[in-house]
Amino acid sequence: MSIRTADNCTPTAPTMLDRSASPYKNRKSTLPDDSHSIASEIVEVVDTPLINSSDDEEFLSPHAFASKKLGIDCWPKMREIFDAVERGERKILVRSCNGAGKTTALAALCNWKLSQFPESIVLTTASSWTQVTRSLWGEIRRQARFASLYDQSDIASTHIKLDDKHYAIGISPSMPENAQGFHAPNMLIAVDEATGVQREIIDALWGNATGSDAQMIMIYNPIDETSYPFTAEETGKWHVITISAFEHPNVIEGREIIPGAVTREWIEDRLQAWSYEVNREEVKSSTNHDGSITATPEPTLPDPMKRPKGFEHPMYDKMQWMVELGLAVWKVGYEPEEAPKNPSMPEPLNNFQALDTHASFSTQDSSLVYVPWRDTWWKKTELVATRICGEWPMDGGESYIERGLILRTFDVAEERGARALGVDVARSGNDRTVFAFFDGNTQLPFECSFGKDLMATANRIVELYKQGWTTIAVDDTGIGGGVTDRLRELKIPHVPVNFSSKPKRFIRYKEIANARAEMYFLLEEEIRAGKLKLIDDKEMIQELSAFRIVVDQSTAYRIEDKAIIKQRLGRSPDKSDAVALARYGIRLSKLAAMPKLL
Repeated sequence: MSIRTADNCTPTAPTMLDRSASPYKNRKSTLPDDSHSIASEIVEVVDTPLINSSDDEEFLSPHAFASKKLGIDCWPKMREIFDAVERGERKILVRSCNGAGKTTALAALCNWKLSQFPESIVLTTASSWTQVTRSLWGEIRRQARFASLYDQSDIASTHIKLDDKHYAIGISPSMPENAQGFHAPNMLIAVDEATGVQREIIDALWGNATGSDAQMIMIYNPIDETSYPFTAEETGKWHVITISAFEHPNVIEGREIIPGAVTREWIEDRLQAWSYEVNREEVKSSTNHDGSITATPEPTLPDPMKRPKGFEHPMYDKMQWMVELGLAVWKVGYEPEEAPKNPSMPEPLNNFQALDTHASFSTQDSSLVYVPWRDTWWKKTELVATRICGEWPMDGGESYIERGLILRTFDVAEERGARALGVDVARSGNDRTVFAFFDGNTQLPFECSFGKDLMATANRIVELYKQGWTTIAVDDTGIGGGVTDRLRELKIPHVPVNFSSKPKRFIRYKEIANARAEMYFLLEEEIRAGKLKLIDDKEMIQELSAFRIVVDQSTAYRIEDKAIIKQRLGRSPDKSDAVALARYGIRLSKLAAMPKLL
């Protein structure tokens, strides 16, 4: 079935939609027809050159399609998403706050690809089947019916089929096998709430992107650092777009320009629920990683009703500003010489000029967030960072070892001393055998190997022992026992560690389930106390911050199963295990050297 057109005849060039026919027509809009605010930027439809055309139908860019066909208010960040797709970015990540319209933008792109490209395929998924059917596809269907993009008979709950080689489909996030075997000249892969989607699904979907015109876009809240989007950001190979609630027009202007989106009132309500206000005196200084104090000027907000010294702009009282993390950006509509003769009758603010006033708002503490319209500072908790600022949380969310703590170890002073080695032995073909080295408190680079047998691993440990690595802890769980057996035969001193064995009771104030949990509790204590200087290794940081604590039926603390962590990370946490083993081996060696009581 072909794309629906007026009177079922030759398609005609689309015209600008009447705003009264907008899908938001039942919600009162606060955008006046003669708006003199920066909101006029949002609904302006810019003439864009055609990136493809035919004799009988005008081709629309994603932005023009969303504005003209779907009646969507395309604010600057939404436009940035559309522009990235139009430029042909193959891999796009959109890290966003709540309420920014990210699902609306994703649905618009799905409809744009399907309706503008013959023989195109659109593959979609989300964090759950409910999210696929009700959220993403609910918006796709609503847009399609509003704009009469297709025949009604072509639209189903989670697919739109125009012909056998031209369709959009929703895929279950729990069935990777259903995400394979799709090929088309033009393909869009759209993933909503991507931090909750399994790596196997995303890998399977991207495996379909064999054509040069295939694109993948993932939209998400930054709530899980063990997720695929976090790893993708770390690679530097994806085009990343970030959206903070403080950038939204509703928040900048202090009124609901785009109905249903984030507002100042929502931010204030969530700050009350998720955070606490920081005393102004506490903002004047902040503590560096090394414990020193850096003094910073107390933030002084410019008064929008007063002109700064030397700045005689007749429209100063119409400037809009926003401040996030101490950075103030003033929005100015035109150059002074272009100012209207009568300031009481201002012209629309169409062009933005930014005046950098960072010096007046600087703060060394990135754990704070500034609310400009209240002139208050708030603690940037995990929920504030992820849901309001659109940032990855420094504390790692549910992680036991907080990411911020790990990063602070980079600044710890070196104290060279006894050498310790931890060896995590590979359990399967995809796992690695990892050697972690510590010279005193200072970690040295990892040594990793694939495909080596147990005897090769044992021989390498012998070589390192002869080089002075005398405190050696080896993973004795499963096939690792073959390595420790060989070391015993060669009479190489070492400490075998079976992760499921009983703890040695180094920690008296907690009931610990097994040796694996104990070694990670001890590692966290050393990191928190600032005793270790770790290396900047992205995989290790992600693995260390991936661990979560669970309590078993005996009320003992344990680390969640390695298989669960492996599923979430997409790999075994070999590096973090090797690090924990190296530090645990030092404790066990000291314990073994203590005189035994008769």
